[in-house]
Amino acid sequence: MPNGTYVEFPLSDKSDQYLREWLENMGFRAHPQRYHCTTVYSKAEVSYEPPEWEPDTLVARRLVLQFLGKNLVLETPCHAVVTSHQYAMEQGATWDFPEYIPHITLVYNIDLATLYGKRLWTPNQPMVFQRENIFELGDQGRIFRE
Repeated sequence: MPNGTYVEFPLSDKSDQYLREWLENMGFRAHPQRYHCTTVYSKAEVSYEPPEWEPDTLVARRLVLQFLGKNLVLETPCHAVVTSHQYAMEQGATWDFPEYIPHITLVYNIDLATLYGKRLWTPNQPMVFQRENIFELGDQGRIFRE
């Protein structure tokens, strides 16, 4: 029985590969799953379908490297992604955070001391997202990926 809904914009193969190489060049280890931008992590199950106006690919050109808590993220302020999140909220989705900041999580629970002396730079290539994927949430918020 589903316990919620999860929606993401996965990166294209080319953008995902670029991001992995970029992370390794900065001395970080890429995680095994495809990089993506979450638009919905709703503990309430919602009957969500991507809006008809949504294109097959989206491009985020303005990228911002920053920290959200202890996570190193690449903020992707793409209007279409924000609009998709707002659309899901109108359909009854829930969100546990005070605001929605579209981003790609690059490194989780980073020890800030390990960054001393490291030079971090923002990718110089836009990120291309594919059409949204929709999954069910199970117990403890696990995502059922098929």
